[in-house]
Amino acid sequence: MHGHNWIVRVYYEFALVDERGLTIDYRELQTVLERVILLRFDHRHLNDIPPFDTANPTSENIAAEIYRLCREEAHIPLGTLREVELWESPTDMVRYRED
Repeated sequence: MHGHNWIVRVYYEFALVDERGLTIDYRELQTVLERVILLRFDHRHLNDIPPFDTANPTSENIAAEIYRLCREEAHIPLGTLREVELWESPTDMVRYRED
């Protein structure tokens, strides 16, 4: 068994900015994504967490699951989820999107 320090980038697209010139307050976005992603995966054995209790926790599968979780649970006002990047190391990354 071994661990990873992943870097996850979640990309949203916004069509409008508010009266302050913002699409979203980054603290608000961080709070939502921590609830949806970090609390579920941080310091956990992935093989104990669905769907990885039955699916192989490859970078590709993890990125797809994070995308699914963001689509279903991270309600970002006026934002459209575009893609998820999952970095396993400074040189190894997968990108997942649904077009």
